[in-house]
Amino acid sequence: MSDHASYVAAAYAIAFLTIGGMAARIILDYRRLKAELARFTARDQDGGAA
Repeated sequence: MSDHASYVAAAYAIAFLTIGGMAARIILDYRRLKAELARFTARDQDGGAA
């Protein structure tokens, strides 16, 4: 592999890891917020005092 190809492969790997990490964080945050919203909704439906 030439020096240029190594650079391009490294750049793609870094971009893939960065975008993948951002996507994973968004998915995990979505799941956390969805569970929290369900908990608040259940509390409101049970007639819990605020």
